Amino acid sequence: ELEYREVSQQFQISFHMKDRDMYRADFDMRMAIDMDKIKAGAMNASEPAVAAMKLVYADTGYYKLRNAFCAEQSNSTEAAYIDANIAQIGAELGGELPKTVADEYRKFMTNGGTVEINLSPAEATALSGMEFYETADAMRILGMTIAVNGVRFDADQIQWKRQRENQIQKIE
Repeated sequence: ELEYREVSQQFQISFHMKDRDMYRADFDMRMAIDMDKIKAGAMNASEPAVAAMKLVYADTGYYKLRNAFCAEQSNSTEAAYIDANIAQIGAELGGELPKTVADEYRKFMTNGGTVEINLSPAEATALSGMEFYETADAMRILGMTIAVNGVRFDADQIQWKRQRENQIQKIE
């Protein structure tokens, strides 16, 4: 579904997917676009800004099959594969997930459940340039929260391990 709301100058995009008994995904996003700039032919008018986003992934069997297959391929156990997956998420984030979240994610990987990601920035925010921010700062700017089987967390609950080497210096 795609809907444009002229008063707020926002597009609402929604889609829903389901694959038999494996998973379901629901995605809703609102993006602000300045139609006046587009009509005037402004050079920087084409980039939408995220006003809100919600992604809900409900696993009903896919991960359990994937875990068994990947563990077999790596001559490992499912538990070891899941532990390695959790460690990889932490490494990619640059921090350690709260223990309650890691435990719930382990349950999700084993038994299914839901992962929900929400963005609710204070004002509509373009994503270009976010790669220059620390992960924690980008999560805060975007108002990102994540929930695994209902256990919600945000950037302030992650134990951050390192700072980015190519950090931008603040101008004061």
